[in-house]
Amino acid sequence: MRAFSTILVPEPRLELSAPGLYRIATTVEGEEVFFESSLPLSPGAESFVCAFLLPAMARGARLEVESPLGERFLSNLDFVRRRARQWWPQLSAGGRTSPRAGRSSPRTARPATGAGRPPPTMPGRTTRASGAAGR
Repeated sequence: MRAFSTILVPEPRLELSAPGLYRIATTVEGEEVFFESSLPLSPGAESFVCAFLLPAMARGARLEVESPLGERFLSNLDFVRRRARQWWPQLSAGGRTSPRAGRSSPRTARPATGAGRPPPTMPGRTTRASGAAGR
């Protein structure tokens, strides 16, 4: 595995990959990474942050996220980083940069469905992951 000083997680895209099959996708280090489910998904970056946090910490790399992340998620992420370092002291502190949720940015627009609302999320119900994170 090559060493990188930063792992960039671009703004995810929300797609309908087949009738009734939702996909959120982004490209990380030249590889398309996606999560698919028969349930509607949110186009947020949180699932990608979860997938790449420990690899970034193992490389000593910063995780740079282009999408806004909520305060509660960031607080929980800080807890996970501290706990991971207790279990695996050789990991780096796992630096992370991202815009805060609620701050406007031209890249934070979310695709809408139905009556102009984003699709509901159902954490823990993702049925398939693929790409660099699934290897």
